[in-house]
Amino acid sequence: MCSLDFKSLRASQISSEATVARTLLEPKLDEQFLMHANWVLTHRGGAHARHLFESFMSIYRHTGHPIGHMDTALFKAHLVRWILGVYDRTKFLAIHQSEDHPLCDYFINSSHNTYLEADQVKGRSSTKMYQHVLLQGCRCIEVDCWDAKDGEPIIFHGHTLTSMIKFEDTVKVCRDYAFAVSPYPIIFSIENHCTPAQQDKMAEYFKEQFGELLLLRTGDETKLPNLAELKYCAILKGKRFPSEKATPNLSAITYLGAVPFALDGHPLDMTSFDEDKIKKQDHQNMLMYHRRQFSRIYPRGSRVNSSNYDPIFSWAKGCQMVALNFQTQSHPLWTNTGLFLNNGGSGYVLKSKNFLKPGTSTTHEMLRLRIRVLLATGLPESSDYRVIIRVRGMLSMGMMHRTERQRAQDGRVEWREADGAQRLVSQSDILLVEVCSGSGSLLCWTSMPVARIRQGYGALALRDPKSGRFLAEPLLWVHTSSPLAGQDSEQDQEEEFLAQEGKYRLSKSRLRCAVAFRDDVWIGSFDGRVLVVDPMRIADESSHGVRRALSVSTHPSRITELVVVHDNVVSSGMSPDIIIWDQHYHHTILQGHREVVMSMLHLEKLEQLWSVDLSGELRIWDDRKFSLIRTAQLETGIKCLVAAASKTDALQVWVGLHRSISVLDPQTLKTIHEIDVAPASRAFLFVRDLQEMWIPSNFGITVFLLDDTPIRTHHLEGHCAKVTSLHVVDGAGSRPMVLSGSFDKTICVWDSVAKTRLQTIQDAHGDSVEFMVGTNKMIWSGSTDCMVCVWSVP
Repeated sequence: MCSLDFKSLRASQISSEATVARTLLEPKLDEQFLMHANWVLTHRGGAHARHLFESFMSIYRHTGHPIGHMDTALFKAHLVRWILGVYDRTKFLAIHQSEDHPLCDYFINSSHNTYLEADQVKGRSSTKMYQHVLLQGCRCIEVDCWDAKDGEPIIFHGHTLTSMIKFEDTVKVCRDYAFAVSPYPIIFSIENHCTPAQQDKMAEYFKEQFGELLLLRTGDETKLPNLAELKYCAILKGKRFPSEKATPNLSAITYLGAVPFALDGHPLDMTSFDEDKIKKQDHQNMLMYHRRQFSRIYPRGSRVNSSNYDPIFSWAKGCQMVALNFQTQSHPLWTNTGLFLNNGGSGYVLKSKNFLKPGTSTTHEMLRLRIRVLLATGLPESSDYRVIIRVRGMLSMGMMHRTERQRAQDGRVEWREADGAQRLVSQSDILLVEVCSGSGSLLCWTSMPVARIRQGYGALALRDPKSGRFLAEPLLWVHTSSPLAGQDSEQDQEEEFLAQEGKYRLSKSRLRCAVAFRDDVWIGSFDGRVLVVDPMRIADESSHGVRRALSVSTHPSRITELVVVHDNVVSSGMSPDIIIWDQHYHHTILQGHREVVMSMLHLEKLEQLWSVDLSGELRIWDDRKFSLIRTAQLETGIKCLVAAASKTDALQVWVGLHRSISVLDPQTLKTIHEIDVAPASRAFLFVRDLQEMWIPSNFGITVFLLDDTPIRTHHLEGHCAKVTSLHVVDGAGSRPMVLSGSFDKTICVWDSVAKTRLQTIQDAHGDSVEFMVGTNKMIWSGSTDCMVCVWSVP
């Protein structure tokens, strides 16, 4: 641990600027400042306002402007937003989250190749970038160290044309600004390419500038220390052993060891992944790993223009240090900005409870956020404008609201919405607001954590999309409310969610599909068996209600689809043949296809059973006698067949292909529509009450309204991987709810009318959620982890 009492550091190790900032953050002084600021602006203005700004520089640590370089007009604009803004002022400056969690329980604001001002090949390196990111609340910075001919280590992007800066100068700047905006530890991610002599120089400079602030290993650590123990500490992360070409002097002050990935590693060792490799890691394993260890994620090497990847999907796996290029303004960096404005902008944000160990308590709760866009001032009059509001988070992503386009008059645009938009969100979610011109070009933006929004009328501070700095104009006025879900209205109290009643292992083989037939549930498995299960006896420890395990010895391949056809269950698998099971468990083999059957569809209205194979051959059978009616040739690569009825009750067949969707007339087999959407899986769902087709995507669901031409109405994002199963049930007042299961092992519950996420069940299974089926007011979900979960729907 740091051996010095951090209170004594104010006069010594910490810079004078940090001392002033920390002193002026006391709550009483904060209130006094607000009162004084209001009086100064009202009665004195001008130079007095400038003096007020200079004496309270810490307010502007979130503005993106260098301290002391803001004109009076912009300063006044910030004060207006500070006093009248939508921010909850108790959380704007104050660190309010618990410090009693181990370091791995926090997301940490992190920078990649911190020294670069531009691209990764020819960009300029600068110590000012370290000052910039530290004043933005960044707590993990990267130093890419190489030998210089004069014996002094340097920092630059090796084997490129980027300019070079001295290591010693960089460490001095980091010392000066390390704790200017946050008392929490600064982490140096060291890319060490130096020879032993210059490594010892690096160690010397770290000791010289940070001294007893350096966090050292004691040798008996069994877990990471709590955040509260590490205030005003400097932590080095890098290679620690001679075999890794690290010298003893540098190793001795390196606290976090950089090692290859291992699930059962030492808690002080950590692994770095690029943005592609982390996606390939098992979601559940990553959550377990991050409950005791660190990882750092960085952009793939091909991002030579310093573009950024979306940090959400790395955060969703619990990764603490998701390093971004701070010099590149784009949606990923704005999302990062929004997350880390939380907890006083300290650069450490406590993870929500689904990431933490069982029994660990946090303050994250679900809110029903409502936003009405009222007006914008200070806009040019030569264009129409609209506002786009998005929600981004680890459990929920997507469009929340898009206003109508309105033209500016006298520098104002008025929307004055009566209803606005509402959505169920988590306190850990991020709100991203964009103001766009009529042509679609982005004029300005802002982002903030939902936890920082206060209720009522207020102004939103908007940023320049090129620099990320706040603008004096325009000003966006909104009305917000965010009561706890279930406590704000009668509607919220009526919302119903899934509750798990039990989890059972029915087979040693992975489960793939299921249907409800009569009073039983029939489940197809990868070992070629069909399990017939009595739902009322599922809790029986000896049999789990399995009545029969049906199989055909000549067809041992896995079952991929089950379809109910009158008094029969029809199964297909990795075989050209189709098996028909009657209610007495007798079977008939239906032959004719030459390739593996990919999908089946029962068109009861036409008294037909369709089957299509890998080659695209369609066979249409009589659904009573199972005699062949006709054959036809469709496209190859068909994933699924789904029936739907349009508003005119005209029957349609939606055909899911690898890169698109075709809509067929089942009478003529002619294509009615072509839809340029690539479905993620075969789990199409037709919601009859709404005349909608729900299509699985890689991270959510695309919804189409059936009409003469299908209209894409919504894209719902709530998963971190492709959606693999969809199911519809009646919610409160017969309001349909849609359940979605995903490859990321989660289940989401959606209000199908409002298109909002009602619930996310993390780790519902240990593997991909392959099917959901309803029976006796219960929902069964099955997975390739061989388990079935039973859920109640109140």
